[in-house]
Amino acid sequence: MLHNRVFYKTAQVTYNIIFIFILGVEFFQNRYGGHGTFIGTYDFVDLVCFTVGFLLASLIGYINWKNDYKDKKILDKSRIYKKEIKKNLIIVIIFTILGLLPALAN
Repeated sequence: MLHNRVFYKTAQVTYNIIFIFILGVEFFQNRYGGHGTFIGTYDFVDLVCFTVGFLLASLIGYINWKNDYKDKKILDKSRIYKKEIKKNLIIVIIFTILGLLPALAN
């Protein structure tokens, strides 16, 4: 999701917040979750997979941003920024829905 972003730093802040929220949900599951509940169950492997995936996506996104956009002059920043905000919102909404679907199937 961080791949080919002109405004990489802004997108990274958004995904940092989402990552911290997801870790919080996992620890919340540790405290209050259990089998058969809507909250879910805690799993340490989930934390490891979330972290590895997030770090790899951040690293690949940074490398692409550095090679493609870091030193380039952007002429129409406001239009591109609005377009990227829309992309971010669509991606977050889609993956939120996809994340909730398995929980609603029970």
